[in-house]
Amino acid sequence: MLVAFSLAVTLHHAGPGVSLNAPKAFTVERLPESLILDDFNGEGRPDAGTGGLTGGIPVIYIFLGNGDGSFLTPAKYKIGDVAAAIG
Repeated sequence: MLVAFSLAVTLHHAGPGVSLNAPKAFTVERLPESLILDDFNGEGRPDAGTGGLTGGIPVIYIFLGNGDGSFLTPAKYKIGDVAAAIG
């Protein structure tokens, strides 16, 4: 049985007043244990990473940022036999 969870991202706009975009949800296949924001590919935009399981295999998901608070569909990487938090 596949159980899916979502990572939701909401962007805050700076400036006069408070403005939030509607959250955008990305599906990961198991409950994420941690979340990290960093520039993983060095292009100057924030990216997100989280860990999970796919069919019992530990993986990390990397969501490359578009620079406007949105993210591409995540890339999934097998990380070995034991899941661990990233960060």
